[in-house]
Amino acid sequence: MWAASCLASCCAACACDACRTVVSSISRRSARIAYCGLFALSLIVSWILREVAAPLMEKLPWINHFHKTPDREWFETDAVLRVSLGNFVFFSILSVMMIGVKTQKDPRDGIHHGGWMMKVICWFILVILMFFVPNEVISFYESMSKFGAGFFLLVQVVLLLDFVHGWNDTWVGYDEQFWYAALLGVSLVCYLATFVFSGLLFHWFTPSGHDCGLNTFFIVMTLIFVFVFAVVVLHPAVGGSILPASVISFYCMYLCYSGLASEPRDYECNGLHKHSKAVSTGTMTIGLLTTVLSVVYSAVRAGSSTTLLSPPDSPRAGKPLLPLDGKAEEKEEKEQKKPVTYSYAFFHIIFSLASMYSAMLLTGWSTSVGESGKLVDVGWPSVWVRVVTSWATAGLFIWSVVAPILFPDHLYFFCKTESVYTQIVNVLRDSTEQSIIPGLPDDLALRCLAKLSHGHHGALECVSRGWRDLLRSADYSCFKSRNGWFGTWLFVLTEQSKNQWVAYDPEADRWHPLPRTRAVQDGWHHSGFACVCVSNCLLVIGGCYAPSVSSFPHQKPVVTGDVMRFDPFKKEWRMVASMRTPRTHFACCAVSGKVYVAGGRNLTHSRGITSAEVYDPVADRWEELPAMPRPQMDCSGLSYRGSFHVLSDQVGFAEQSFSEVFNPLEMSWSTVEDIWPFSRAMQFAVQVMKNDRVYTIVDWGESLIKTRDTDEGEWYNVGSVPSVVLANHPRELEAFGYGFAALRDELFVIGGKVLKWEESGAGRFDIVRLSVVRVCNPLDRPLNWRETKPMCIPAGGSIIGCASLEESSLP
Repeated sequence: MWAASCLASCCAACACDACRTVVSSISRRSARIAYCGLFALSLIVSWILREVAAPLMEKLPWINHFHKTPDREWFETDAVLRVSLGNFVFFSILSVMMIGVKTQKDPRDGIHHGGWMMKVICWFILVILMFFVPNEVISFYESMSKFGAGFFLLVQVVLLLDFVHGWNDTWVGYDEQFWYAALLGVSLVCYLATFVFSGLLFHWFTPSGHDCGLNTFFIVMTLIFVFVFAVVVLHPAVGGSILPASVISFYCMYLCYSGLASEPRDYECNGLHKHSKAVSTGTMTIGLLTTVLSVVYSAVRAGSSTTLLSPPDSPRAGKPLLPLDGKAEEKEEKEQKKPVTYSYAFFHIIFSLASMYSAMLLTGWSTSVGESGKLVDVGWPSVWVRVVTSWATAGLFIWSVVAPILFPDHLYFFCKTESVYTQIVNVLRDSTEQSIIPGLPDDLALRCLAKLSHGHHGALECVSRGWRDLLRSADYSCFKSRNGWFGTWLFVLTEQSKNQWVAYDPEADRWHPLPRTRAVQDGWHHSGFACVCVSNCLLVIGGCYAPSVSSFPHQKPVVTGDVMRFDPFKKEWRMVASMRTPRTHFACCAVSGKVYVAGGRNLTHSRGITSAEVYDPVADRWEELPAMPRPQMDCSGLSYRGSFHVLSDQVGFAEQSFSEVFNPLEMSWSTVEDIWPFSRAMQFAVQVMKNDRVYTIVDWGESLIKTRDTDEGEWYNVGSVPSVVLANHPRELEAFGYGFAALRDELFVIGGKVLKWEESGAGRFDIVRLSVVRVCNPLDRPLNWRETKPMCIPAGGSIIGCASLEESSLP
């Protein structure tokens, strides 16, 4: 006896010492995992008591005070609810205690991260005390748990949306064919599983010979949502991805199944669980696993917020986003208290709601503990909770996709760079600031990021939400400009790209498809517009929308004055102030940070327009300019020596010996002798590089490149565009329809087409659209051409629009 007593004492001492060692090893970083472990322990205790506590609880008079002893299942349910109530009270107390914790010097921060031995003891005491609570309290908690569990399901939906869209952004950010194929494969698997699942639901819950209209309605409504998801995300105005839609479709179908499976066991349409237990072991296991994963994910997400845009009450509210003055900022940071990295109160609320949800799962959502001592089957409330949750999931997903389209000006709530579900997560987490790169001062980390090319921004934005907000902020653009780290872009629109622009980053040698604009609908072609880069943005101005004959046989073309602006930092299009006069095929260029337009034609002035306008991108305002001396149509604009030159491009017209020139300083027009060496009977392109070096190219025949000696005023040839060599074709071919641009002291010849003649001599040929991009330094003699990475799909063929952007400091 003495030996057994000693052995028991030693074992108890070892167990206590082991627990003390484990608890003392919990650090600040592992505290969230410890809370998840404590929650998992509560689930294990609930499950064990659900199986073994019934005989013991029958002997407790304050629980079993009925005239007739209830069924065993009643005591199992009561045990689960009491453990859940203790868990709920424990985390609710912690949540109330942590309200308002903003800095790590708050004494409550130590309570949140430390004192684990005392926390575990308090948790055990609370759980034990719940077994002395009257049955009326447990009955009330059971009723409230249904609502709390429903709210937790909505939180799960928000977290699922956040996860799925983050997953999609990560794979798309890689911008590689493998990841696009993987995205398509996962989407197809999810859709296949969704439709197979729906077939099983029809088989299980709509048996023949029974009136199961309600079940049919639930399943059909879910299928309708599945089709609506696909239609919405694939709509050109939305331009979304199919991956989030497919995953949400499968999740909605699963919620529909879980709701139908919760129908009363004696319901004639419940063919799956008819005459079985209220909840199957498999369903309960899946539900508990989903709960644990949701809680762990929410805990990690709540603790991993790196959002640099601080809320109004954060320590850095009202201050610049970036530490432009490194020393002053570092000194100020030392004086301030270090903020917490996530909301402790919200963190514990998640566990409180999860406690209610786990209780409903373990009891099958279909039990009610009342004074009668009988198991009351109330399956229909649980059915409607899950079905309504499925509908709420569908509504939130659709709203998060269409809200940026319906409310483009409400950027805080509905901006495209951070959709509705992400805003909800941020508000709930009350996220505050962290370092840009942990372990590095913010000014040094910022310099590291700012030196990277734009071509890598897609991958960088997938690191965290904070990095994404940083890279898309105006402060980041100004910071790069002040330090001379000017990024460069080449924007191109081709005939084959179906109104989708592509952009080239020469530093990364990568092409990127831009988001589709909402101004151009499918079946319409945009032509006759002008594109120019100013204030670090691309402007697409005016033009004509011509319908496809097959799609809109009776629709007439529309000349517009709309202006679309693309911000390469925010990666979004936005409508800005429209021109006063709609026009197409007009002259346009940027002079001293403003955009000048003149001439062109429209439906009321088919022989040319004399009016001119200027656009201020900072004020977003157009102003009228003095009219030109004579109308100009089919013209192009050129910025040369601080003036706006209007060059006529009327194919087939007689030679002209003059050009219209506008002087912005004198606000007047003048007619000067034509200094341009090309014939109006042929298409041409002109580019002005640094130091007013002018290069022109004729888009047919020999494709000679000429430059002008600014001192002598004479033109001479510097070379020509090289011919194109096609595989399995013996001759070199001359390209036409290509784009001509100047970027970083180099000339770019982009895309175009060639006529591939048949060798038989029958006079037949094929038109081959090119995606090749050729570059040369115009100062080299002879010109040394090289090829860069070809344009990405779907770009190729004739160039409709082309503009180069070299970033500069914003005014």
